Amino acid sequence: MPLSTMLFRSVLLMILAIGLASCSDADVKVSDGDRDGEADSDGDALPDGDGLPGCDETSGCCEDGVAVNNGAPCADDGQACTEDYCLNGACVHPVLSGYCQIGDQCLKTGAVNPDNECEECDAGLNREGWTPLSGTPCADDGLACTEDACDAGECAHPPVDGYCVLEAECVTAGTTRERNDCLVCDPSVDALTWTPLSDVPCADDGLTCTADVCGEGVCGHPPLEGYCAIGDACFVAGDANPENVCLACDPSVDATSWSPQSEVACADDGVPCTDDVCQAGVCEHPVSAGFCLIGGGCVADKTLSETDACRICDVATNQNDWSPADGVSCPDDGISCTADVCMAGDCTHPAQPGFCLIDGVCVTNGTMSETEACRICDAEANPAGWSPAEGRACADDFLPCTTDLCHAGDCVHALQAEWCLIGGICVEEGETSATQECRVCDPESNPVGWTSANNAPCADDGDSCTQDICQSGVCQHLLQENSCRIGGECYASGETNPGNVCQSCQPSIVTNAWSNRTGSCEVDGIVCTAGTCQSGVCQETAITEGYCRIGGVCYTNGAGNPSNDCQRCTSTLNQQAWSAKPNGAACDDGDPCTPTDTCQSEACTGSGYIANDCTDYTKCGPSPSECHDCGDCAGPDQVCWSCDSSVQSCWAGEGIDTGVCAPNAGGDCGDTSGLQAGSPWAMRGGCPTHQGRSAYRGPTRPILKWKYQIEGIIQSSAAIGADEMIYVGSVSGNFFSFKPNGSVYWQVSSLGPIWGSPTLGSNSSIYFADNSGYLNAYDPFGRLLWRFSTNGDSASSPNIDGDGNVYIGSYDGHLYVVNGSGNEIRRFDTGGLVSDSPALLADGTAYFGAFTSNKFFSITPAGDQRWAFETGGGINASPAIGADGTVYFGSEDKFLYALSPDGDLKWKFGAGDKISWSAPSIGLDGTVYFGAWDGFMYALNPDGSLKWKAAVGAVSSGPVADADGNLYVGTRADQFVSLTPDGQVRWQFPFTGSASSSAAIAPDGTLYFGASDGYFYALQDCAPNSHWCGAGKWYTCNGAGTALAGEPADCPGGCDWGVCMQKRSLWCKGSFLGKVLVPDSETLRISRPHMTLEAWVKTDSGTPSQIFAKGAWASSNVNYVLSAWGSGGVCNISFGVNHDGTNYSWRATKNSATTGSWTHVAAVLDDDAQEARTYWNGERLTDFTLSPPSWPAGLSLPVHGELQIAPGSADTFIDELRISDIPRYTASFTPSKRFEPDGHTRLLLHLDEGSGTTAHDSSPYENHGEISGTTTWSADVPAR
Repeated sequence: MPLSTMLFRSVLLMILAIGLASCSDADVKVSDGDRDGEADSDGDALPDGDGLPGCDETSGCCEDGVAVNNGAPCADDGQACTEDYCLNGACVHPVLSGYCQIGDQCLKTGAVNPDNECEECDAGLNREGWTPLSGTPCADDGLACTEDACDAGECAHPPVDGYCVLEAECVTAGTTRERNDCLVCDPSVDALTWTPLSDVPCADDGLTCTADVCGEGVCGHPPLEGYCAIGDACFVAGDANPENVCLACDPSVDATSWSPQSEVACADDGVPCTDDVCQAGVCEHPVSAGFCLIGGGCVADKTLSETDACRICDVATNQNDWSPADGVSCPDDGISCTADVCMAGDCTHPAQPGFCLIDGVCVTNGTMSETEACRICDAEANPAGWSPAEGRACADDFLPCTTDLCHAGDCVHALQAEWCLIGGICVEEGETSATQECRVCDPESNPVGWTSANNAPCADDGDSCTQDICQSGVCQHLLQENSCRIGGECYASGETNPGNVCQSCQPSIVTNAWSNRTGSCEVDGIVCTAGTCQSGVCQETAITEGYCRIGGVCYTNGAGNPSNDCQRCTSTLNQQAWSAKPNGAACDDGDPCTPTDTCQSEACTGSGYIANDCTDYTKCGPSPSECHDCGDCAGPDQVCWSCDSSVQSCWAGEGIDTGVCAPNAGGDCGDTSGLQAGSPWAMRGGCPTHQGRSAYRGPTRPILKWKYQIEGIIQSSAAIGADEMIYVGSVSGNFFSFKPNGSVYWQVSSLGPIWGSPTLGSNSSIYFADNSGYLNAYDPFGRLLWRFSTNGDSASSPNIDGDGNVYIGSYDGHLYVVNGSGNEIRRFDTGGLVSDSPALLADGTAYFGAFTSNKFFSITPAGDQRWAFETGGGINASPAIGADGTVYFGSEDKFLYALSPDGDLKWKFGAGDKISWSAPSIGLDGTVYFGAWDGFMYALNPDGSLKWKAAVGAVSSGPVADADGNLYVGTRADQFVSLTPDGQVRWQFPFTGSASSSAAIAPDGTLYFGASDGYFYALQDCAPNSHWCGAGKWYTCNGAGTALAGEPADCPGGCDWGVCMQKRSLWCKGSFLGKVLVPDSETLRISRPHMTLEAWVKTDSGTPSQIFAKGAWASSNVNYVLSAWGSGGVCNISFGVNHDGTNYSWRATKNSATTGSWTHVAAVLDDDAQEARTYWNGERLTDFTLSPPSWPAGLSLPVHGELQIAPGSADTFIDELRISDIPRYTASFTPSKRFEPDGHTRLLLHLDEGSGTTAHDSSPYENHGEISGTTTWSADVPAR
């Protein structure tokens, strides 16, 4: 070890020893002159070694985790410039003073880096790396004008003063660059780059008209003022281009290029009628004024063509071609009645005034056509053809009651006054029908049919008590004046009731019941009185001695009052009222618990009362003493009591509250003043608390009233207005307002799908949300009032508080509150999408769930959170609030929850699958109803115990209870179900798909719901005395079709079998002799060629020709007509429309057709696709043998007359007939044997649902038909 090193270590150890000796925590041991805490080679103090975590047991410097041998030598690291000794339990190797250890090399201070002469070892600054040098000489770069010295570790070569280093050479200041005297060496600017010069002379370009001067380091040559430098030549301003006189030197435009010239003479083109002048640098030759240049020749203005008499040079029109010479005479056509004149460049020959030119023949004005009746030459109206001869006589139709005159170009036969034309026969005014005595010809009322002969005499019924007169077309047998018919007997005015001498027949008062009379009477069977008639009762006028007459009853002296045991008849005191028994007399107060009863002041008073002995008696009924009623509701540990049966019931079951009375009425609706007044169902759940109860009865045995196909699934439940309008939306984004008969009142399109249900406000607004994130408000006429953005999709149904504020949830995680004008009041953040409708208390407290956060919230009227309850699944069904404030709701974790108003869990009930979209409802007795996806409907007691469950199929709609407690719920199993309050299935209405839409019940009992099949359904009851009892139900009447043979169980109380259904078709005689006539109505007026006409028909032979027509085709007054005919296996379907006498007809052929069998025929007009389609037994026919030349676009179909259903050629059976205002069929299909009505059905005749002279219309419009002519009922019907 070098001496210097030893001295250094000795001094270091002494310093450490002094410092460590002053430590207070422990003594420090020194071995071999070394101590813990020796500084490292940089002079930094090191920590003590005792217990150090870095203590190395293999180094010889550490034993049992304690540093030893501090300062003693240890293993050599092989470097000559380092020391090797123990320090704090480890062998350390500090670099010696005056040395550097760089990489694996030991270097003395001053050693130069062999790879960089500008770096050296400087141990005083850095013992582990090279130190940079500055100012020391370094390698010469070979240039005499540079200095070579280190700078911060790099060898630099800066130029000396007065020089630049440019392009690796020394350049003296002021020297310009070779080949560019506009660049110079200027060290004051940049000693390493050429400096550009400006505004100093530079090399001459050899042109006298340019200046030679530097600019930004470049030698430029701009032309001098008044000169142009073009193509290495100088030109004075104004000099023309030697090769093009239309180009010249113009320094003001461009001093280096030729400038275009205008209005300067240029080379002559040799044409005398053109001008030769420069235009924009080009020599042009425009035609001179007063001339045309046609075919290369000059023509003076107004000169006619020599080859075309109707062509002229007209410079104002066209100088380059001939122009039409209108008004100029042209060659004669040889026809005397025409003028020969040029028009539009052609020689024309129009008819002269007073003539028509028809088919090349001159006809004098007013001349009638010899070949076409009712056609005349009217030169003013149409000089080129025949015109209608209005008002002129025409061919006689040989009917004495018609006038034969031309009208609109046709010979018409107008019916004369005081005549009717009925079935092609003239009938004089007042003449009576030979077959219907109460039908008469009345031209003013109906000139083409029989009119009811009101008040005319008709056949005597043989009853002297009746007057036989016509009323409404029927012979009525009305009661004669001064007569009464009572109990089927006839009585004259004043005749006495055999059973009551104080009543008589008084027609002036009533004719079908007895009237009270006045006067004396005999009291029959009452021995104590005689009397007079008063209010229909014979009242006594005197009372016999020894009797009392009290309340119309005779009592002997001493008889007791039946209703008061302390009163009796004392005739000597009062013969008309009860007298008191003496006090103390025995009596009976009717209370079995008072054994001793005596009279006191005319009241029976009991004594010795037996106390209530129901205590500890566990069986309901009489008490042991049999004088107390122990009630009818026994709890497991309580005495019996009675429930108010009008609003309560005794809960039975195994729950903890068994034996208690149900809460009153199942709760109230909260504050409904924000909802539309008088609405039977203003929102989903019925009211703000979502009770789910209707005030009206639903159908007992439902039949389809109507259905309407809406594009897309219908998840929305309907709302019903006070005016009975129905509102519903669908996921197609369409929102509808329906009339009760199924017709659309209005329809609007929202901005997105509609999943939620509408709500009707007290301000007449209709609110609903759509999945584009908007809350919409419409007025009752379908006009948009406002839209409010919820900033996210919304499937929520709105609720409304008492102030008219609207509550709506959004997928953005908020519940919004909006006023009636669409302005936001507040919002509440849930942290999860809100898809249900909140329930509201009367004070504005709101309850609702959030789907993705699985939380259920209650917020104050001010919008602050009251509490939140977390479930195990999403919540997307609305809650309901019970009578005691309990909140019920379902979750997709399969539980129905019951929470207290404070948010505490009262109980939860587990179903077999998730509860989704099925909001609970609450019965009048407090029963909680809900459905689940496990296929069951559940009824729970208020304590959460199961009352019953019923298998109905998976449920995703909220149940609704009607006024009788019956339940209605949609399922995902193709049916809508009704249950009794005790869970029995009342009925199941089938349809295709699922129903998440809840029921809405109208005051008339109609039930509305929507389904996934895209239909909105209206169900009505099959009520007693209805005209028919439901689609698909077939009952048999007797042969006459007037009475029932066996009452069907499905029609309670029986139907009105005067119009009973028959399993029959209608047989009609051909040639229009047998028919059904449907009166004209607005609903049969289809305004454009957009419809479906279809029927089931069969003929005895051949095909029937016309099946039905709207109006009279023969007189061109037809809206639409359908016909079918053929023979030999080839059949045709023909149909058409008519507009103002213009017929549009189509005919398609069916080959290999079977005639004489039941056939479905259909015709479709599709105005949107502008296409006609025909079908034979559902097969689309494409072989059209007749069609109009063009589609009747924009055609309107005015209505003329009734709808006539009658075969034209062959005797025909007709069973089903339907007219629709949409094109129902596109491709081939399988026709239904029985049609069903919907919102597009204008007429539907099930001809087996009628009798007598009536064919009943099953559409919502009740366009019933009258059967007439040669028609009979037949048992031949399509096989079903």
